[in-house]
Order: sequence, then C-alpha cells, then structure tokens
Amino acid sequence: MHYTIEVKYILTSFLVNPEEITKILGIQPTKSWRKGELIPKTSLPHKTNGWLIESGLGKNAELENHLESLKHILNPAIDKIEQLPKETEAEISCVVNIYHSRSIEEEHNTPALHLDLKHIQLLNQLKAEIDYDLYVLPE
Repeated sequence: MHYTIEVKYILTSFLVNPEEITKILGIQPTKSWRKGELIPKTSLPHKTNGWLIESGLGKNAELENHLESLKHILNPAIDKIEQLPKETEAEISCVVNIYHSRSIEEEHNTPALHLDLKHIQLLNQLKAEIDYDLYVLPE
C-alpha cells in the first residue's frame, strides 16, 4: 500500500471579489474563483466565491511537511486573517489517496494523520477547520 497527500488552505463564502482577499492577505493564491464560474472539467457552477493556496509540495510529502509548507507560505498573512470578511469560511483540506495492493509486506504502510500542538495552533491562527478526505483505491 502506498499513498499520496494534497493539502490546501481554502477560503470560501465571502461576498467580495477574490482579488480583495488577495489584497487583504498580501499573498497571491494558487487559484481563485467567483460564484457562478464553471468548475473546471465539469458543467457545474461554483456555489460561492473561493480562494486557495496549495502547499506547493509533491503528493509524496508527509502531512506534517505539507502543513509546515502552508505555515511558511501563510505566515506573513497571519495577522491579517482578522481583516477577512466575517462570512468567510476557512479550512485546511487534506486529500489522502491510499493505493491498496494485496502484498502482505505493504499492509501497514499508511500515512500519519497526526496533528501536534503547533498544527492545532496554526489552525486556530488561520481560523480554519480541517477536512480529511480519505480514499482507498486499487493500485
């Protein structure tokens, strides 16, 4: 069994243009969108405005490394989080794909999804919830 991990800081539900979020935080997002724009590769519209930063690490990096990368990227904006519109919803999104094989020696190779105190403090500073999406997929 092996796995991949993707981690993003996502802001949604704000009523202002996403460029205003960029101005407030002083950080260029990886991606942003406006309510009503089509979600890429679908014909569905976004239900809210959105703004996100990816960790910038490869999918083989451990969760702790992804969180440390986000902390480094977002650190200059920590004091500006309070200036975001009140309706803004924030989350750290962790997508974990576990690829299952029938090999016995790989049976216990699963990712650590542990949050230590410094990561919990980061979530608090970012006013963010954490969302884990776990998928077990065939090789």
